[in-house]
Amino acid sequence: PEISIADFRISAEDGIVAFGSLVIKGFDIAAPLAVLESAGGAIDEKWFGDNYRRLIPAFEGLSMSDLDLDVPDDNNEGQRIKLTLGEFDLSLDDYIEGIPSEIDSHANNLVFTLPPDSTDPQMQNLLAMGITALDLGYRISLEWDESSSTIDVSSLSISGADLATISIAGVLGNATKELFNASPEVAMMAAMMLTAKELQIDVDDDGLGSMIYTTVGAEQGIDEQAVRNMLAGTAQAMVIGALGTTEQAQSLGAALIRFLGGGTSLSVTVMATSPAGIGLPELMQVQADPTSIVGKIDIEANAE
Repeated sequence: PEISIADFRISAEDGIVAFGSLVIKGFDIAAPLAVLESAGGAIDEKWFGDNYRRLIPAFEGLSMSDLDLDVPDDNNEGQRIKLTLGEFDLSLDDYIEGIPSEIDSHANNLVFTLPPDSTDPQMQNLLAMGITALDLGYRISLEWDESSSTIDVSSLSISGADLATISIAGVLGNATKELFNASPEVAMMAAMMLTAKELQIDVDDDGLGSMIYTTVGAEQGIDEQAVRNMLAGTAQAMVIGALGTTEQAQSLGAALIRFLGGGTSLSVTVMATSPAGIGLPELMQVQADPTSIVGKIDIEANAE
């Protein structure tokens, strides 16, 4: 059954750990018990090697809210780790051979204070842009559909308050049940046979772009808009160089110019023209020759 803890707090001289609620969702051990029963007592090392995945119980996930953490940073003397978390949830369902075929997880208001004296280059870059704390969130949601042999990735997103949100969604084809095979070799071969059928990328710039372009401009002695114009022109040239002067390439290039030139949102949808999707060999060919993808995809792009 489900286990829940509420109003948890540990206070010590040098810090605190607290949360409003923690829920460890249920475990279903019916399937592992059935596997053990079907063995009829003939259980040895080889049997475990062949069946260990089938012994994994179906764990439904966990959730947490109102986390508050303020403790010393053991890796950096004199610094502290300070963060709060509004909400976290992990939900797992429809297990196949010990692997969930439906996954949904999200977190909101993960607020992390940047250590002002950090020597980490990435931290220093954020501090240089005037960012002293990050308020982050994410969402991961995907589901395997056996009838259509597809994986619907409905959301892969990360967001930062007053910074940006990047969301990716898509559909993978030729997703057979062998993806869940207990044999790593069989599962790997099935993964290599996946195809890309649809991809959508959405970007909302809530201020991060301006921070980056202003910082880059200051280093080069130019203003923010000059940096935007330079990047927009470069992006358009790269698209046309890769996809040619097709109508779709020009549309994508124009959308990139609007977005990088001062826009706040960008949406790009890529659809495979073949119902089967685009396989791994074709995607590998694109790395060597980007023009090889022309005619195999439809692109729709918009920016505001």
